[in-house]
Amino acid sequence: MISGVSYNVFNGEEHLLHSIRQIRPCVDFVGLVVQTVSNLGNPAGPALEATVASALEQGLADRVTWYVPDLAAPPVMNELRKRNIGLDDARRAGVTHFMTMDCDEYYDTREFAAARDFIDACRIRASSVRTYLHIHRPIWRSRLPDNTCCAFLSEIGNDTVITLNAPYPTFIDGTRGINGNGRPFHFFDERIIAMKHMNLVRHSIDSKLSNSSNAGMTEFMKGVRDLYAAWRPGQPLAFPGKPPMEIIEVPDLFGIDAHFRPRGHTTENP
Repeated sequence: MISGVSYNVFNGEEHLLHSIRQIRPCVDFVGLVVQTVSNLGNPAGPALEATVASALEQGLADRVTWYVPDLAAPPVMNELRKRNIGLDDARRAGVTHFMTMDCDEYYDTREFAAARDFIDACRIRASSVRTYLHIHRPIWRSRLPDNTCCAFLSEIGNDTVITLNAPYPTFIDGTRGINGNGRPFHFFDERIIAMKHMNLVRHSIDSKLSNSSNAGMTEFMKGVRDLYAAWRPGQPLAFPGKPPMEIIEVPDLFGIDAHFRPRGHTTENP
């Protein structure tokens, strides 16, 4: 197995280097597909390009491909194109097992390595994992996994392409399904490995929400923004149209909480 990942990069760059450091010991190739203008025409944050340069300088990333979005296309199509560019970059680097990631996604190093070795030993062609939501800080996490899973390492060939909303054994982002019909397929138990999603842990939540592929859903996104602003530790989190989600305190698994703790807070509770 030659394993590789590609990060879809626009915002959330405050997570990028921390995220890569967790999995860099486990993979042979890390690529970044980066855009400086969002799929909706908004400029990236001022730290993006320096963060990408730092990833290269530190040996965290092996390749950077710059992407210019088609602003006339639906945002999801630009996202899909970026993920396929990342797939192509990895394939050219000789990668045989691939996954696509976002900047705010984290995996435990030991869990990732064990899952990779299991896939290799059992000749798994496609796989997925459960995910956990985090809010405000890395220490505040949903007790139960999210309904949306994430495609994990999957075997690729010369003709492998990611197609939008391709059939997949578990419910995943429609821009990530690789070899969903391939067998054997493995869905990892969350006690073995899970993706820790820092989706609501941001220096600027507005940048995330205003440039999301769902940004056109104005009432929903306003609801998420209001929910984020109003949430406090000890309270459930209830997304519009969804049942309340219990949020618990967890250890700072990746040693990043200090980067996201509000200024002036020195104790564990904000």
